Amino acid sequence: MINRLFTIFLFTVSATQFCLAQNDLTVIKEDFKPASTNQIGKKYPQVNSEGRVKARIFAPKALCVQLDISGIKYPMTKDKNGFWTGVSEPMDEGNHYYQLVIDGAEVPDPGSTYIFGSGSWCNQIEIPAKDQDFYALKNVLHGQLRELRYFSKTTNSIRHSFVYTPPEYDKDLTKRYPDQSEKPVAFLSDYAHNLDSLNRKNGISETPLN
Repeated sequence: MINRLFTIFLFTVSATQFCLAQNDLTVIKEDFKPASTNQIGKKYPQVNSEGRVKARIFAPKALCVQLDISGIKYPMTKDKNGFWTGVSEPMDEGNHYYQLVIDGAEVPDPGSTYIFGSGSWCNQIEIPAKDQDFYALKNVLHGQLRELRYFSKTTNSIRHSFVYTPPEYDKDLTKRYPDQSEKPVAFLSDYAHNLDSLNRKNGISETPLN
């Protein structure tokens, strides 16, 4: 029993020293906003324009709390109200797995979505891409990506295809595409991602793609 208590004591002291030993004097942009992957109504975790993650959790009795994201642990500091806050280094754009470590125990962040990834349960957080506006859904008329199967005389078999049809394509079945009187258009081999917004912005004629 005494050996067990002594072991716990040593672990607690070591964890506390680890938390206190790390100081980051880097100037951080304070333009943090709640992450898109947060639970509904939760303000934390947050992400700033540099791609840093700020986590916050209430743990008044804890001695050491860390933000463990993408395999790197960042120290968190406690305020007088018992809330621990920590900030990561800038992260790459995209989705990252993370968790919190409280006095050595790996625990989920209650403010973020909880998923099964890389063989275990963990939190996830999305670092927005700089070009996210291009992929965002805009308030314009949208076409459809249709899945079709047809018989090909060339291969003498049923073929599988995807065809993008522009907005209001079915309203005028006599119209043919592309309209040669309009500006030239770009044909994409796989898919037309957000082509509706791009066409509207550049004044390009609606064009079926396949």
